[in-house]
Amino acid sequence: MSDRGMSAAMLTEMGADLNRPFHLFEFHFDDEVVRITDAYRHIDWGGNNYIANGDHIAFDPIEESRDITIHRIGLSLSGVDQVWVATFLSKKYVGRTVRIYKGFFTAAAAVVVDPLLLFEGTMDGPSITEDPEEGTVVVSGVATNHFADWERLSGRHSNSESQGLFFPGDRGFEFVSDINRTLVWGGERIDPKTPAAPVIRRNPVSDEIDHSP
Repeated sequence: MSDRGMSAAMLTEMGADLNRPFHLFEFHFDDEVVRITDAYRHIDWGGNNYIANGDHIAFDPIEESRDITIHRIGLSLSGVDQVWVATFLSKKYVGRTVRIYKGFFTAAAAVVVDPLLLFEGTMDGPSITEDPEEGTVVVSGVATNHFADWERLSGRHSNSESQGLFFPGDRGFEFVSDINRTLVWGGERIDPKTPAAPVIRRNPVSDEIDHSP
């Protein structure tokens, strides 16, 4: 792991023979931010409270790269109650921000200043798996970093859907998709992709036939 942005206290704790790590998770929905931790107790940090409610939280290893690439990590919460299930079923989560921090406790159980941001990306399609026989529920999903939108074209598009976002009811681009179609103005239909037939001209002086275009 790179030491970029780590405080002196965090660097010291990282190099210690024995340390007490924990992670902080933030799920940013439109109307609230859900903050939880995999620590054994609640954590107050940055003016926020991270809840330790006994859920088992796991996520894939986070990799760093010099290249501009799309990184995806899987997250799962097992043993969650119906509150979590209702949260993901009722809220808009696709494209919403998720953050993961790594921190350490001191020997006195205080939070070492300051937890390091390991990952920031967006949520995508969580799934909910219930096992009635075992009485367990697992909420899992995938988070991608912001380079997932690297190739997305920004701005407006010359189509009816994009026009409707800015000017509801405007039909100026309703038939824009017909522009590239072959138009027939009477007579034989001519496909512009078909090569034109050669024009035959007869020489008025001789019987020779000119096949030049």
